[in-house]
Amino acid sequence: MRSALGCAALGLLLLLVAGTFDAEPLYVTGSALTLLGGGAAAWIGAGAWGATVEREISARSVLEEQSLAVVITARSGALPLPPGWIDEPLLPDPIRFQAGRRTTRVRVEMRFGRRGRRHLAPPALVLRDPFGLAQRVVRGEHEDEILVLPRTFPV
Repeated sequence: MRSALGCAALGLLLLLVAGTFDAEPLYVTGSALTLLGGGAAAWIGAGAWGATVEREISARSVLEEQSLAVVITARSGALPLPPGWIDEPLLPDPIRFQAGRRTTRVRVEMRFGRRGRRHLAPPALVLRDPFGLAQRVVRGEHEDEILVLPRTFPV
């Protein structure tokens, strides 16, 4: 949000300079920067208000190399979701979603190669305007834990 507010502040400064020195070309630039920065901050702030992200795990324990179904759901608040992505700690890359939807659901099949207890950080919903001026991160509410059991072979 600092970039969006900085853009709006620069626009206000240009409007002040344009009024002080009667530089008419600066009015257009100043008003455009003010509207761009303020609009981006308002759009992302309103889109993130009430938005949630949840992770559903099919099982709390799984054998080594056995698939585990994970469903990640992002829901909007009062307004549809702005552009962004879901940042899931289990995945190597974030998952982009289409803007303008009320609900986005992603299903992922995971496999764990080593046994042990896995503490999973909550997923995050990152909302950002196309210019990168305003960004808001909405985190999930709770961490999950998965127990990966050793695979046994018949003797």
